[in-house]
Amino acid sequence: MNLFTDGSSYYEEGWKCTGFAVTTETKVLLAGPLPPTLGAQGAEIVALTKAAQYAIGIRVNLYTDSKYAFGVCHATGMLWKERGFLTSAGKMITRGQQIKELLEAIQLPSELAVIYIDTNQENQLAKGNELADQAAKAAARQVIFAMTLTHQEELDLELPDMQKLYEELPEEERRLWEKLGAEQQNGQWTLGGKPLLPKRYLIPIARWHHEKTHGGPENTALRVQRLWAAPGIYTAIKRVCEGCRLCKEYASLKIKAPAGKRPPATYPFQKLQIDYGEMPRAMGYAYLLLTVDQLSGWVEAFPTRKNDSKEVIKALLKEIIPSPIWPVRKSNGEWRLTVDYRGLNEVTLPMSAALSEMPELQYDLESKAAKWYATTDIANAFFSIPLAAECRPQFAFTWRGVQYTWNRLPQGWKHSPTICHGLIQTALEKGEAPEHLQYIDDIIVWGSTAEVVSEKGKKIIQILLKAGFAIKQSKVKGPAQEIQILGIKWQDGHHQIPMDFINKIAAMSPPTT
Repeated sequence: MNLFTDGSSYYEEGWKCTGFAVTTETKVLLAGPLPPTLGAQGAEIVALTKAAQYAIGIRVNLYTDSKYAFGVCHATGMLWKERGFLTSAGKMITRGQQIKELLEAIQLPSELAVIYIDTNQENQLAKGNELADQAAKAAARQVIFAMTLTHQEELDLELPDMQKLYEELPEEERRLWEKLGAEQQNGQWTLGGKPLLPKRYLIPIARWHHEKTHGGPENTALRVQRLWAAPGIYTAIKRVCEGCRLCKEYASLKIKAPAGKRPPATYPFQKLQIDYGEMPRAMGYAYLLLTVDQLSGWVEAFPTRKNDSKEVIKALLKEIIPSPIWPVRKSNGEWRLTVDYRGLNEVTLPMSAALSEMPELQYDLESKAAKWYATTDIANAFFSIPLAAECRPQFAFTWRGVQYTWNRLPQGWKHSPTICHGLIQTALEKGEAPEHLQYIDDIIVWGSTAEVVSEKGKKIIQILLKAGFAIKQSKVKGPAQEIQILGIKWQDGHHQIPMDFINKIAAMSPPTT
């Protein structure tokens, strides 16, 4: 039995079309669309897999015009299988899952030959190959047919009729639309000539459009925005795409960086730049192994006797990986040294919390209906608090073979915020501080005039300095009628979250666990 296979991937009318086909010389046996992310080579692999599965238990010749797919069957496929379909970096090779399925499928026929066919020849085999090529292109175009639904057809599938679409519209969402310049006429909302899509329908519409072609977020958003004005649709589409089982199955697991660049690190010590430098030989050491953290710029250096990979592995295993020390970025862009105390926190007994809940602080401050505010943020508050000698051993850690401990309250211990808050609170109470609100080392005062607030702020600072805490002028804000504390902006007794905070939260990917 002779079977001809082909995979096709091309753009038409702005859509990426991908499909496969399996035929005889005269008849189409199998054909269908595939996810656009698969590409032409991936489609060729799928076509061969489908043909082998179709010919289970029989003697068959499989013809392909793809040298890539032919090479996978005869050479590279088995090599990748022996290596677990992994690259030298330990990541799954491109199209690894499809290649694995192909190698399993070609074991199903009783006898099988995978044959490369030259597209330039003119004979009966060429006719079969041409039929497979045309069938694959036709199958790929099915994604376009799926997108030619009218606006009303989409409403019938996903939404109620237009008269009921805007029933029970939240007031907050309505105000947002008005700020964007939306217009209401005959009970319908439009923006830029397109109907507005309520927030509660973002996920259903995003899922409906994505499942038609399984395109990426950009392509799916483009299709939605041709029909709707939909604020927030891109975030909804990203959630749908990230949770799509079919896309996860076919998408390449390897992150492709632009030429000349590398994907940036997202947390300290995720990516290290490592290199050797020569130095004058001393005590058998002739080289200096340098490691630089890509994100924080933290530098480590180790003298070595040789400049080979064994020395790199030794430094990573003995010095870098087990290190309990981590640089953590502060809100002002500076870096703070922190010790990993997760093990200590697990065995530390709980302590009754002295911290107020954030909603409680917000309610208290709103009730003041103040016009002026001033804030003080104590500099290095934890490190201003000495540790008793008998408490220091529990915070000991080892770095580069030497044991250290803290003589000040450390960052990373779960009770440090509670202790710090309590000591500052006690100091302010003893000093008879004016009315204020405190959250750990952040303090806010308020009043009806700038002069009143200024005097309160100065009194607070005097008490803190007398108690041994350090105050930096850059950490003192106000008096001002609008001020920010703990990420919340206050004005006229009302608070709001800054838009840059909202945008950052909206751009975050949803948790996967």
